Amino acid sequence: MRKIFVIGFNKTATTTFHNLFIANGLKSYHGKEWVANFDNYDCFSDINSQFDMLEYYANFPDAIYILNTRKLKDWIRSRFQYAKQYKMSWGTPASVELAIKWIQIWETKYAQILDFFQDKPEKLILVNVDLPNWMEFVSNILGFEKKEVESKNISPIMNDPNILQVLQDTFDLLKYNEEKQNAVMIESVLINLYRNNF
Repeated sequence: MRKIFVIGFNKTATTTFHNLFIANGLKSYHGKEWVANFDNYDCFSDINSQFDMLEYYANFPDAIYILNTRKLKDWIRSRFQYAKQYKMSWGTPASVELAIKWIQIWETKYAQILDFFQDKPEKLILVNVDLPNWMEFVSNILGFEKKEVESKNISPIMNDPNILQVLQDTFDLLKYNEEKQNAVMIESVLINLYRNNF
């Protein structure tokens, strides 16, 4: 079994991917210590912040890489809500500065991944987890018999006034219109090279 790496950020259905893999009989690891678990698992999700695409591909050129994503605005709000609920220092307190930092990382990482795989597009799958039937889309590509599991670890949308204000201030400062706030991927002609459900 070749390995499967889910390389999108947290709060983009990483736990659901993990459960989908398990439901199809794969050994799946959901956590940050990927390197320490390479020999024991087939699938990996909940990416480590130190993830290095070059290093991983050098070691696993036959692996499948899944870049999972969702609407930018919802992703940032979900991260702030999750961090506040569980008192995670990486995401509290919500601030414009932190939101901008996340957006910059999001844009940079996606651009790098799209560029990296353009000469090997069969190795990368782009998945918008906001869309219905995304699990069926992934399952059909990977040849899974069980094509859907219950979505897990979904943070309920809470209209926290502070978080909503931070989002508004961030997008005003960046001059992001509604379309850009709801983007699931950076604008790039490279997207069409890859299998995707966009």
